[in-house]
Amino acid sequence: MIRRSLVFISILSVLLVPAASQERTNRKGPVVRQADRILIESKDPESLFHFFSETLQLPVAWPISKHETYTSGSVSTGDVTLEIYRYGAGKATAGKARYTGLSLEPYPLDDALQELRIIGIPYNPPQIHTSFLPNRSEGTAWTTVELPSLSHPALPVSLFEYSPLFLNVAVRRMQSGNRLALNEGGPLGIVSTHAIVLESANAAEDEAEWIRLLGKPKPDGDLHAVLGPAFRIVQGSTNGIQKIVLKVKSLARAETFLKNQKLLGTKNKGEIFINSVTIQGLRISLIERTPDL
Repeated sequence: MIRRSLVFISILSVLLVPAASQERTNRKGPVVRQADRILIESKDPESLFHFFSETLQLPVAWPISKHETYTSGSVSTGDVTLEIYRYGAGKATAGKARYTGLSLEPYPLDDALQELRIIGIPYNPPQIHTSFLPNRSEGTAWTTVELPSLSHPALPVSLFEYSPLFLNVAVRRMQSGNRLALNEGGPLGIVSTHAIVLESANAAEDEAEWIRLLGKPKPDGDLHAVLGPAFRIVQGSTNGIQKIVLKVKSLARAETFLKNQKLLGTKNKGEIFINSVTIQGLRISLIERTPDL
């Protein structure tokens, strides 16, 4: 009787292991629709905000405003929101800005969490943020879910879903893109965000986790969500966003403007940088849109 039970347990374990393995790899759909928001902490957020909104003429997602404990304003590159903020009161001071957060728009959040369970990516409990809704009632404004295996102390990465009762993010993104297009992309001719480059002290390990989230790299070597900019992981000494890369209509046009305004930074083959000193130490580069981008 004991021998028969052991045989049954052995057969059962053989059947269950492949089933569990298949469950972890048999994903039904994507988790991430696209990058939604990049957080930028600045000691002088007003100046940085005005550079983006006035000098570069990026569409304003919400105007810069001061509150008792923080200052915040946001602009759009047409597909990604750049939120510039500072915690605390007092006067603005000189200093470097830094990228401090990356929010990813999920497919419906409940479905995305189910996919994360299937592919084995851990996530923290959802954090619900309440506010007054447009109908003047109080309710859920947005929900964030941090992804610890993709995050670092210097750069938390999270899923971020607005409640449709608070904001239709697809409509806002389309409006921002339309405003940018009507303005011919501003003086630089910005089209959209091409890539978010993530520097990692352990690039191979981090890239493997991003591949689990987004799928295998495309032929260009970058990782792609369904929409929006690509993600690129490079080896480095720190962990966080190394730079963001913007598409422009004409690199020559953009370079001429930057030269005339004394804003031109370094140049690589097919890529130019905005002088980081003029944007508080941030790294932002420009590449020209081509038919395959």
